[in-house]
Amino acid sequence: YYIFPIFIYIIGSSTNILLSVLSNFSFINYSVELIPMFLALGIPYLLYKLNNKLFISSTWNIFNNILFISIAISSIEYYLAASGKLPLKQINIRGTEYLSGFTSIFHELSPGEIHLRFYGAFGEPGTAGMIILPALVYCLVRGNYIFAILYIAAIFLTKSLGALISLAFLPPLLILMKNK
Repeated sequence: YYIFPIFIYIIGSSTNILLSVLSNFSFINYSVELIPMFLALGIPYLLYKLNNKLFISSTWNIFNNILFISIAISSIEYYLAASGKLPLKQINIRGTEYLSGFTSIFHELSPGEIHLRFYGAFGEPGTAGMIILPALVYCLVRGNYIFAILYIAAIFLTKSLGALISLAFLPPLLILMKNK
């Protein structure tokens, strides 16, 4: 349930990168995007060897706290940028124009006009939404509803279809978990 999807992702992405490299060698830079997936393959082995619930709990807690601080700062910045109270600078990432604040980026629709999707500190709104989801589940299971409210608001601001569909699956899963 964990390793197989990662292998499928690595095979698909590697094939895509290889085909791109064959047409233009400069696309070799994209191979670094596979590193997190290779690291993810090592997690089950690491957790099996450690077999330490305190370590796992501490790791989740650190992840949750760092993500909360990042999302909270990015949410404030999103509000200030959307209301026009925050001056944004223009940046170019891989040939696409963005506007940048202190921690967040915004897609530029036309000169000076931002697309109101929440990127946070991530490269894509969909990425932000999908990374927030595990932390949201962690907060709901632990009863940390203040963090959960911010996470839910941020997911809605991303306007990510994948994150919203995943969010719709969450209540039945939590109900099922509570009844077991």
